[in-house]
Amino acid sequence: MNKTLDKIKALIDQEDQYRAQNKKKRLAKLHLLAEAAEPLFQSYRDLRNQFVRLQVLQEIWPEDYHRRGDTFEALLLGFIEDQGVRYGLRFLVPGGQMAFYVNLGNNGQLVYQVDQDTYASRPVRREYIHQEDWLNYFLRTMTRLIELPEAD
Repeated sequence: MNKTLDKIKALIDQEDQYRAQNKKKRLAKLHLLAEAAEPLFQSYRDLRNQFVRLQVLQEIWPEDYHRRGDTFEALLLGFIEDQGVRYGLRFLVPGGQMAFYVNLGNNGQLVYQVDQDTYASRPVRREYIHQEDWLNYFLRTMTRLIELPEAD
């Protein structure tokens, strides 16, 4: 091989190494986000079989609410994920949808985010530094959506 071909091969190898390093960093970041979101997923698992308030179902699906699922699981639009790693969830609410997810801020710290996208106005984003505040907001949102079991 001549020197030019050697240089091209070295550049290709360098690019391959760079891509592999970036992929490794990205997967590590995603796993960090997934770990931070685990309490949210646990709350979802605890609540997914709870009944949704009838009024909420009627507001979301006014024409055919009676043919839809009546548990919180029916409101789930999907998990927010990348490369098969889940780090948030998105669900229907009256007038739109909400997403709860974890991201990394510019300073490299975890940011717990909530996006509320309504059909009538601009999306609203809330950001929390503390996981507990973010989870409390999720639970407060659930009190408006689901039927709470009566105390014995």
